[in-house]
Amino acid sequence: MRALLHAAALLLGLAGPEAAAQDASDVPRSPILVIESARLFPETLFGQSILAAINEERRAFAAENEAIASAFRREELALTEQRGILAREDFARLAADFDLRVQAARNDRDSQEAALNARSETQERTFLQQIRPILAQIMGEAGAAVLVEADAVLLRADAIDITDLAIARINANTEPARGLPSGPEAAE
Repeated sequence: MRALLHAAALLLGLAGPEAAAQDASDVPRSPILVIESARLFPETLFGQSILAAINEERRAFAAENEAIASAFRREELALTEQRGILAREDFARLAADFDLRVQAARNDRDSQEAALNARSETQERTFLQQIRPILAQIMGEAGAAVLVEADAVLLRADAIDITDLAIARINANTEPARGLPSGPEAAE
């Protein structure tokens, strides 16, 4: 039966050759395992390094947004002060130009924020792809055919939860990320 389960895992692409049936004392023996996958990204060193890079980029983006907004507020105040001095048509032309530049800046920032969000999602998908062989190896060691999301299970024995084991293995087998790729190609 174990050989059949292992063969099924291989056919599904869940286990590579490195997932040969090796008994590890920290791996539960069960055909079904559960995992709290939401914990993997924030609780592994690899995931934390990605989150730190994402958060740093978000902080820099927010600071740029604040600087742009401050510059526009100063310009708006200066324009408002000129309202009583300038001819009505001149003021209307300057105000319309100001509104166009504000809208263009807002659209540009929205595009940049969407690109940042796309890069962040790409990094999380890459993280999941890179840890998949580690999870497959644990499955192979456990003789498991199925790895189920813990919150999808109504009742279970804690012994089949491999979340802490997976975090430890990911920490032992991955290097921290070196920042987010930037630019449009990173969002593809």
